[in-house]
Amino acid sequence: QFDNMQGDENIISWVGDLDIEFQITDDIISFEKNSDVLKSEFHFNLINNPDLAQPIAVIGAALGIKTKLIGLSTLKHKETDRLNAISNELRKCGVNCNYTNDTLEINGKVNVASLSDITFDTYNDHRMVMSLAMLSATGEKINLNNPEVVSKSYPRFFEELQKFCLITEQ
Repeated sequence: QFDNMQGDENIISWVGDLDIEFQITDDIISFEKNSDVLKSEFHFNLINNPDLAQPIAVIGAALGIKTKLIGLSTLKHKETDRLNAISNELRKCGVNCNYTNDTLEINGKVNVASLSDITFDTYNDHRMVMSLAMLSATGEKINLNNPEVVSKSYPRFFEELQKFCLITEQ
């Protein structure tokens, strides 16, 4: 495991629940689908890691896996109301999102063909930028407003991401 000041590395232990295998070598993490058929749905209680809701929601939406996340009541008090923000942005690409004070449900799959025509708002929130930028793993260009907010937590994020994805900063 990596030494990390945040609980974000917990996502590594959860990807197996998504039928995704991972391998850690030196400073590299590789992910690969475990089978041709992914799970149709998954549920996570993120009470101890609510900041992982956005990337998990994007992964679920990109893969078309029905996703239910609970334990999210603190997310409305972050840089933005993160439940509202991620729901708004995923709806732009055809995903049905519903949320309450403590839950987020994702149904449907990202319309990949529409991605390059969408400009995603990032709400001046570094986690919104990093989560939505993962959609570039679909092979489509992703347009993000205000992407420089990643400098708060990961100044080299786009340099690393552009090694394998197409990103347009606006």
